Amino acid sequence: MRRIAARVLLLAAALAGGARPADGQDAESRDPFADPFRRSGAPEKTARPRGLAGVDVDALTLHGLVRIGGGYVAVVESADGRSHVLRGGERLFDGTVRSVTAEGVEIVRSGRGGVDGRTVRLRLGAAETEAK
Repeated sequence: MRRIAARVLLLAAALAGGARPADGQDAESRDPFADPFRRSGAPEKTARPRGLAGVDVDALTLHGLVRIGGGYVAVVESADGRSHVLRGGERLFDGTVRSVTAEGVEIVRSGRGGVDGRTVRLRLGAAETEAK
């Protein structure tokens, strides 16, 4: 009778979450979607910032230029289909808007170590890249 009671208690403890996984982690702390081949010490990929700060220069399409006061703003669309308004000096994920004029938008691309010297010009209907 004691053996049956002990087995029932062990089974109840296992069903209630008392059993520990073989790897020593709590069952609640494990992510079922985590990559099993990633080492635990390897850094996670960082998420991009929201808004314009997370948009690549190459993913922009110029849709319009609007004159406001003495200057211009550009209406652009990112690859995810969202519309944004660009002004001079705004930061993108891989560049900075140099200027917005009646002719288009000039963006200075930045690489890993800072400015890489290329200027991207967005014009209505076309885009140009120029190495300086």
